[in-house]
Amino acid sequence: MRKKISADIHKHRTSKNEHIPSNQPRSRFLFLKKKKKTYEDELESFALFVRMFGFLIRDGYTPDVAISMLVKSTKGELGEALRLSIGQLQRGIPISKAFKDTHYFPQDFCQVVAVGESRGLLGEALDLYAGYVENVLQMKRKFTSALSYPVLLLSFILVMAVIIIFLVVPKFATLLKQMNVDMSTLPIISQVLFKVHSIADYIGLPIVSVCVLGLVFYLLFGKGKQQIFKTLHLFPKIKNVNNKLNWAQWLMLGAICLKSGMLLNPMLDILSGLSLPKELRVVKKSYWHFPFSRSRNENVSPYAVLQKNVAAGQPLSAEMDKLHVPDVIVQVIGASEKSGRMGEAMYTVASQYLYGLPSDIKTIGTFVEQLAIAMVVVIGGGLVLSMGMTLMSLYSTF
Repeated sequence: MRKKISADIHKHRTSKNEHIPSNQPRSRFLFLKKKKKTYEDELESFALFVRMFGFLIRDGYTPDVAISMLVKSTKGELGEALRLSIGQLQRGIPISKAFKDTHYFPQDFCQVVAVGESRGLLGEALDLYAGYVENVLQMKRKFTSALSYPVLLLSFILVMAVIIIFLVVPKFATLLKQMNVDMSTLPIISQVLFKVHSIADYIGLPIVSVCVLGLVFYLLFGKGKQQIFKTLHLFPKIKNVNNKLNWAQWLMLGAICLKSGMLLNPMLDILSGLSLPKELRVVKKSYWHFPFSRSRNENVSPYAVLQKNVAAGQPLSAEMDKLHVPDVIVQVIGASEKSGRMGEAMYTVASQYLYGLPSDIKTIGTFVEQLAIAMVVVIGGGLVLSMGMTLMSLYSTF
């Protein structure tokens, strides 16, 4: 199978007249290489593809014909993945396996496609998944975008700080020397500023600039952005909205799985790969507070225990109630277990969560802006205050 996929990739590249010398050395600047895009980077195109693919399947087209029609108007990494999948489909490989082998499509999408294909509900499954992408994943992107403001502002402050230290502070230092002012008589904050300048001047502008630009790159494109996001998630307001988003995603994808004909236990297995709500995540509890922990202070997975108990025949609602899941979710799932319409019930609760999220995310955006303004006041205001106090000290001396 790997040889076939590799042959497809080679064939596609040569069709574009791409020549890759076998003796070409690896670049030493790997971090500058263009990062391969995922479906999350092309979310709008991915959602449109799923929607149109489902429409063509319901209209009677076979998967290979439908993809052949869509690939003509699809660009980017998604287009590359579709071209590879066509070759797989023409050899009789199931569509879910063809999608999975491209390493582009998300695992939960491939599994939903597999179930829909086996149950004869592929068109309906694709339509439901398109709604999931358009509603839940787009909402998560907006939430992440709302948290990106402090990262941009911090990067701007770092660059401005370098400019001030190397362009503005030296003029003050020259003025003080010409006036024979004793640095020790200046306010502490001014002494600190001049000390930072002397250290930076000793290191040199090129080295400091490279270090600052590297830090900015790390914040904007590296793991620094994720670290700031983790810090922001410590605030209760942001943590609460993020948990609502996780519940909306968990419930919506679960509803799609069940509506596509998937059984409960496979559904729970698929959902384990998501960002779980806080009630279902790994926690650390003592034996007395978490009865199914084997020893005191042992790391346990509530979700794994829930899966095990449900597989043993316990009701999902009862297991969720043990984990203090929100009452509305427990009650709706409990009622649907009796009626046999759990998919519809989960979809209803997920829609209810999504209904209030836009206003919550807007509130979070305002809150993050206030944090960013406070950051500017503290860092930028500190620089301005130090220079202002230096001027005041000189004015009082002379």
